[in-house]
Amino acid sequence: MKNMLSRSDKLKRKRINKFLSFIVICVTLSILILPAFTLEKKDDDTNDNNDPTTFENVNKRGGVEESNDSALEPVINNNDEDYSSNSETNITTNEGADVVLEPVTNEDGALSVTETIDDEYTVDDEEPVLLAEGGTATTTGFDLNAHPSNLASIVISYKIKDTDDWTIVNSGDGNVIPANALIRLTVNFQGIPVSELEANDRKIIYKLPDILSNASAGAGITYSGIEVASVTVSNGIATVEFKEEYLNNLKTGGQVMVPNAYFRVRGTVNLKELPPDGKYTLTTADKDFKFNFTEDAVAQYGKVDIKKECVSKEVLVVDGENYLSYTIKVTAGEDGSPDVTIVDSIVTDNNKIATEFVGVNTTSTVLNRTKDSANPLNPYETLDDSKTSGSVYLGDVSTEAKPIPDSGSDINAITKPGVLVWKIGNMDSNESRTLTYFVKLKNGDNDVLQNNIIKNKADIYSKTYKRAYSESSFTPGRNIRMPKTVLKVTRNETDGTYKFEYRLDFELYKDKNNYPLKNFEFYDLLDYSIYYIHPSIRNYVNFDYDSVKLFFKKYGSTTAVEVDSSKYDVKWSDSTGNYKNFNEWTDTKLITRFKVVGSEGNPITVYPGDYYYVTYSLTVEPDIFAIMQKDKVNINNMYLSNATNVNKKFGVYMDRYGSAKVVGDYTWDTKSVGKASTSASTITIPVGDNKFILNGTTIENDASGTADFEVPVGSYRYTVNVNQTQGDWDATSVEMADEMNPNNMEYVGYVRIDACEYDSTKTNKYTIKETKWVKINGLNSFKLKPSDLGWTNNKYSYKFTYYAKPVNKENYSTTIVKNDFNLNGDVVGRNGQTHTLNNIHSQTIVRFSGEYSLNVNKSAWYYEPLSVGSWAKGKLYWVIEVDTSIIKQDTVFRDTIKNKNELAAAGIKYTNLYLHDDSFKAYKGILPEGKTVTSYETLDDLLNTGLLTDIGDKFETTYSNNDSAGFSGNNKSALDIKPKEDIPLTGGEKAYFIIMTEPSSVPQNYRDKFIFGNMISTSENNSTFVNLGTAQKPLCGGGDILKEFGSSISYDGHTIAKDDLGGKDGDVAEDKIKEFGPGKYISWVFKVNYSGELTGSYRILETIPDGMELAYIRIKWVATSQGTINSKEIADIETDGWIKKTITARSDNNRNETTTYYTKGNKALIELGDFKSHSNVSVDGYAVDVQVVCRVTDPDLLLGAVSSKVFTNNVELQTDTGIPISTAKSDATVTSEKINKNYIKSTGDKIDFTIIANSYKPGTSDKIKLIDVLSNTLLLDTKSIKVVDFVDNTDVAFTASYIKDKHRLEIEIPSGIPVKITYTVAVNAPPDQYVSFSNVAYWENYEVGGTNVKNDSYKYEAGGEIFEGTNINLDIIKQDEYNTALYLSGAEFEIVECTRNEDGIFMIDPSKPKTTGTTDSNGELKFGTTSGYPMNCNTVYQVIETKAPDGYVLDPTPQYIIVPRKVSGASEYSDYVKKCIDDNNIQKQYKTTFKLEITNRKGEIEVEKKFKNAGGNDKNPIKGEYKFGLYTDLGVTKIQEKSIIYNQADTSSSATKTVKFVDVALDKTYYVYELDDSGNPIKDSASIPIINGLEYITSYKTNNADGSNGMTLTSTSSTGKVAVTNQVYTRQLPATGGNGINGYVKSGAILMLLAGVLLLKKISN
Repeated sequence: MKNMLSRSDKLKRKRINKFLSFIVICVTLSILILPAFTLEKKDDDTNDNNDPTTFENVNKRGGVEESNDSALEPVINNNDEDYSSNSETNITTNEGADVVLEPVTNEDGALSVTETIDDEYTVDDEEPVLLAEGGTATTTGFDLNAHPSNLASIVISYKIKDTDDWTIVNSGDGNVIPANALIRLTVNFQGIPVSELEANDRKIIYKLPDILSNASAGAGITYSGIEVASVTVSNGIATVEFKEEYLNNLKTGGQVMVPNAYFRVRGTVNLKELPPDGKYTLTTADKDFKFNFTEDAVAQYGKVDIKKECVSKEVLVVDGENYLSYTIKVTAGEDGSPDVTIVDSIVTDNNKIATEFVGVNTTSTVLNRTKDSANPLNPYETLDDSKTSGSVYLGDVSTEAKPIPDSGSDINAITKPGVLVWKIGNMDSNESRTLTYFVKLKNGDNDVLQNNIIKNKADIYSKTYKRAYSESSFTPGRNIRMPKTVLKVTRNETDGTYKFEYRLDFELYKDKNNYPLKNFEFYDLLDYSIYYIHPSIRNYVNFDYDSVKLFFKKYGSTTAVEVDSSKYDVKWSDSTGNYKNFNEWTDTKLITRFKVVGSEGNPITVYPGDYYYVTYSLTVEPDIFAIMQKDKVNINNMYLSNATNVNKKFGVYMDRYGSAKVVGDYTWDTKSVGKASTSASTITIPVGDNKFILNGTTIENDASGTADFEVPVGSYRYTVNVNQTQGDWDATSVEMADEMNPNNMEYVGYVRIDACEYDSTKTNKYTIKETKWVKINGLNSFKLKPSDLGWTNNKYSYKFTYYAKPVNKENYSTTIVKNDFNLNGDVVGRNGQTHTLNNIHSQTIVRFSGEYSLNVNKSAWYYEPLSVGSWAKGKLYWVIEVDTSIIKQDTVFRDTIKNKNELAAAGIKYTNLYLHDDSFKAYKGILPEGKTVTSYETLDDLLNTGLLTDIGDKFETTYSNNDSAGFSGNNKSALDIKPKEDIPLTGGEKAYFIIMTEPSSVPQNYRDKFIFGNMISTSENNSTFVNLGTAQKPLCGGGDILKEFGSSISYDGHTIAKDDLGGKDGDVAEDKIKEFGPGKYISWVFKVNYSGELTGSYRILETIPDGMELAYIRIKWVATSQGTINSKEIADIETDGWIKKTITARSDNNRNETTTYYTKGNKALIELGDFKSHSNVSVDGYAVDVQVVCRVTDPDLLLGAVSSKVFTNNVELQTDTGIPISTAKSDATVTSEKINKNYIKSTGDKIDFTIIANSYKPGTSDKIKLIDVLSNTLLLDTKSIKVVDFVDNTDVAFTASYIKDKHRLEIEIPSGIPVKITYTVAVNAPPDQYVSFSNVAYWENYEVGGTNVKNDSYKYEAGGEIFEGTNINLDIIKQDEYNTALYLSGAEFEIVECTRNEDGIFMIDPSKPKTTGTTDSNGELKFGTTSGYPMNCNTVYQVIETKAPDGYVLDPTPQYIIVPRKVSGASEYSDYVKKCIDDNNIQKQYKTTFKLEITNRKGEIEVEKKFKNAGGNDKNPIKGEYKFGLYTDLGVTKIQEKSIIYNQADTSSSATKTVKFVDVALDKTYYVYELDDSGNPIKDSASIPIINGLEYITSYKTNNADGSNGMTLTSTSSTGKVAVTNQVYTRQLPATGGNGINGYVKSGAILMLLAGVLLLKKISN
């Protein structure tokens, strides 16, 4: 086996060597040797454009020449439009700190020139002071201007707005450039002695050309990616300051000269330096650069700001006219601005509100410098005393052809209101001036200002170039307060009238209104469409015409004053709205409205802050009560307001406020009845009281000497109060009638009538003046008028007191008697006015029992689901139990549906039921003691007892509809059941009426709740029905048990978070979650006894979904009526493998509940009891909620193989003996959490990646591996890898490996911890060149759930770089392949220059020198100038490992490297270098120092998992996790464990998976065993182990050796492979003809013989 592995490796190496041949290129040693040094990397957070990075192109003097593919530079603009998408730009200073440049603002903080058309650049917030061209800089440092020999070259480039690339400016003519372009200087320097720098504070200075303004530097100067010097700009001088450590390292290495380098500075064009024609010549570094910035550069691009503001916070009112005040402020930039003109126009005016620019005409007029006292609304200009005033004129609208209108136009030809033109002329540097002007607004009676936006725009021009604009808007707004208050209501006891006193308020809020309301009016209406006086009583509700007063309070004042009545008018109107003076009305009773308006010449104008109110009163006459025939009457009226310049919300009115007040303390007719008397009593009539007798319809004097009468036991006392109208009405002619119905009661003795007089001053306002008696004994009705008794012409109230007793009791069991008292006739008022009362009515009802025994009971029975004929929604059964000796023929039983609009006492709406024409059945008989009809499950069960006789044919049935039910067709709401004859019930018999009804709706979902009601009433006189009760029946979705999703919970080991996924309840026992551990949880709740119909104890069996594990079960809530519930222990269940568990947690009832339950595999069982029995319908009133919380273990979901998964939780309700009753289930959809990955640009070519992952624990593994695959354009810095806890930022232990040829980073971390992983990469591409990169992260074995980050057009820019000719360096870093934190010493390498042939073969020139080296204790080995082996760019080198570190496997694969560079003066790489770059066998890096990371590994063993079916043929994988152990002996000492997971998606493919045991020591023998579900190694292929719950036959095959699972690893045979196959095992009967067949045959024969004997015996019987 070892030899086979060795031969395989040799063949592999041979193929690679053929493909990767050696080519050698001679290397010229550099005369300057730079010592190796290391600087700490700064942690910058700069923008893309400021990163220190590598070199671009080297010219023959050692400098940089720019190319057209240069990088995009940052732009900081003080205007809205910006070259950068960011609002802030970070500039790296020499200290490494960030300077954030904010947008430029003017004095008051507003953004300057917020709408600039042609933007400018600002790249330094310090204003530069430029020196004259050719002068020397005054700042300390080595002055490049004074040492031209050290100034190798200057490269000038520019970038046009809205472009990405820089364009090189050629020396000579033809460089036409916009004057707003960004200019960049690349300054190449050379040959500066180190001593000169040290003598000048380590600084180089360079005075920038005067043409460059607002200059700033990019990033610093780098060497091999590390910043060695900072670059800053101040006062027009660029300063390069070298780090002291860098210069010391140069000296230590023997270098006396600073290597050649470059730096960059950028800025804008200094417009002041440009001549009028825009042509400019710059001479620098022995070159002439001629620019053509075009004419009028300052006019086109010079900075100029404009700010327009509407100064008026509210409309100004001057002499009754409306105005707005505006200012326009113009400020020139540092370059000044020529020939400035502002064109101001009204751009938005919804209703043409703005009419004119005040004081401006078509003739140009020089502006005043201050406000004109004589004409304060004329425009004026604020400017410096030394400046010349501008002028204004009115022009026609601006057009594209003529943006600046001419003066002198015909005023009549101008489109109103025209435009205001402000001519300023030339403005000096930083000059500022302000124009103040006024715009007149419409002020007509119907000119509505409210919400009409007035938008004003000012455009600024320099010459004819539009530069910027500014806008200002004014929106007239209205916010008011206008309540109506009833101040007081008083009654005049003399005439019975009421006086209502009102106040109408109107306030225009000061801070919320910005214009006055003109021609304001108050209105008050009694006949508005709402809040009105009833038309029949309007003539009796009248305004007090002299009561109207107007008051005013000015803003800031503390008191209101009455307005002079000459300043306003009060106008009156009827319903027509024709208002006129009061004295113009001939019939004032017609008046229903008034308004308050300003008098002629004195309109009411309400200014912001003003407060007005009106007071008035109205009189209400008592006639309203007689007309309305009510004890109380509503007095309603409406307050409205209006103004001419506002929108009308309500027809012709601005706003409204209604008032409603109830008035009255009358009692026309009220009746009461007491309880039945419990003893007899005697009523004595006082001597002197008049007695009368009712003889038919005649009232006669009672001449009898009787002075008292007897009231028997069981009598009822009635009291009636009549005409308690506060003495307003004479009711002596009103007929007062009383009647009993039905005639099951009659009066006893006399009715007492007290005549009472009203006195408002007394506590009891109605006192008895006289009492009279009328005999009504034995009657059941009476009628009389007070005048019949001698009472005339008075305004008495009357109190009737009388008694009635039940009669005819032998005819009924229960009856209801209604007693009605009615008033009819004329009443006469205080002034003799007459009104007719029509049937003013009061009623009482009494219910009492007779001597006939009839007990009727109604109850609900059961629901039978059907779907046939009339019973499509099934049947609800009801039972009417009749217990009597005889059902009389004249008794009517009425069964009535309680329809859904009738509310039960508890406020629950019933759901409709339907009666059909076959809804009735009747039986009689005797049921066993203790049994009722509802004791039986169904009607069939009841009838099968044979105890009942059908008597349905002895009844007549009549179906009908209650009008309010709204039923139709065969859907009826009432059933009358009447016996055809007397039906005797003897010997304890009872009658049972079975009523069947169809529900209109039945539950479809859990918690659907339908309450059905059915009422029984009886009548024994076929007229009055007595309600004997209502039965209720609930139908509920999940009435016995229902299951609902509760919530999704995430616990990361620190914080519990609840996801809002629409669950019913998110509360969980958080302490129990924390005990169980981190993970993603789902809670469910099952509710038992929702319908409230269960009693006793029940078991509930839970089935936990696959891919989940049970965390806990707890009693969560117990309904108040149920009180408590117990989770009971189940006897002997633990002997069957069930495990008892107990939990104590706080319930929703705010008490600790201890819950006992049992688990077995994926099952859980709990017994609850006892559920209370009760008679009332109480949905959810006796229910219990139990919470089930499960943790997700499904790796497909947790690791991203699927985006979501549905888990179904099933529950079964059982009896307390385990018999199933009903089931319920609930689904929960759980979504996987994607790995969160992003990046930010770091310094130069560096990119920082961040991965945030919540590594929930899948399965039982304590470790989990995250894979991160990088594109080949990224170079990983393995030292930068860091893993922390995402929550508390503490370090997390991890192991990282990097498989370089696959660019695959593997990080193994603890399972169940939320982590943040960070690392840094370098972009493997030169600066200023677009490159694409991608990066995908996923959990091991779950690539489909990965997160990809990519950028297809990334580039970075170098701020400057040190470069030493063509020399490069090579740093080799040696690491453990599976642990990048482990650096390996003792590895030996050989390096040699080679050449790549056209066919891609590498050739080595034997004449080229080779060099060797060994990695040090840090795993590093350096080659280059410092090692005595100089290396060059554009040269291919072969690197070969010749000796591996101790204990590791040698990797002799040649590595080919190159550092590409563009040769001097070239814009592209040479053809040879291009081919090398395109060759994937050559590694490319673009830094001066090539960092080559090479890994070694120890031994490794690969395990492949295969499957076979029962027939021995290959089959697709079976889902599950398969575990394997690595042993150093025959299954005793396990040193590693690995697993392979096949998820659901893998089962559809025949592809197999593998896993590796790595870091295996060499020169030892190892064994691989698969582990069964108990974790034991499967050693015997003849055994039948259980793996993932299934039986398999397991076999091994090692390196093509069947049946073997052992191997020895050596340095020459370091890799082993084991195939582990699981064959599905199926238990079989003995084969045909086998020895075991006789037993089966004999057993079968015996069974057949036994069956025959039993059959014969049955036949003979």
